Amino acid sequence: PFNDPNYNHYKNIDELPKHLFDEMCHFFSVYKNLEHKETAVDEVCGREEAIKIIQAAIVNYKENFC
Repeated sequence: PFNDPNYNHYKNIDELPKHLFDEMCHFFSVYKNLEHKETAVDEVCGREEAIKIIQAAIVNYKENFC
């Protein structure tokens, strides 16, 4: 949320307040329940890994849908 002053000063996930981090982990562990699918939060990575994953997803999208 680049324009949200509540969040835009965080640059890495380890900077988040514990309660916000816990809420995010909970969300990703249950968000597919209504589809009767299981999810799990096995690992939490930092900014650099997130950037790599996003870049790979963009390349994959372009290769498959553009």
